[in-house]
Amino acid sequence: MSKSVHVTLSLPEDLKALLYSSVAKGSISKFVSDSLRKSLQEKQEALAQAYMAVATDPGQLEGRLDWKASEGEDFRNVEWHDE
Repeated sequence: MSKSVHVTLSLPEDLKALLYSSVAKGSISKFVSDSLRKSLQEKQEALAQAYMAVATDPGQLEGRLDWKASEGEDFRNVEWHDE
């Protein structure tokens, strides 16, 4: 198990009340840690799936090559026109 550190968070009053009424006082840190770990893992998995979807989409390759070709170009003084 990794070292624990003290963190101060702000919660809406209704969420704090729900937390304190649903989780035993001595278990709140573990509950919050477990909940954050699960939520962040789900976000990382969703992001990895999105990257994989883009990486295997043939249409995305063309877009990536277009961006790669423009690297180093300075667009600050370019005049843009609506088509």
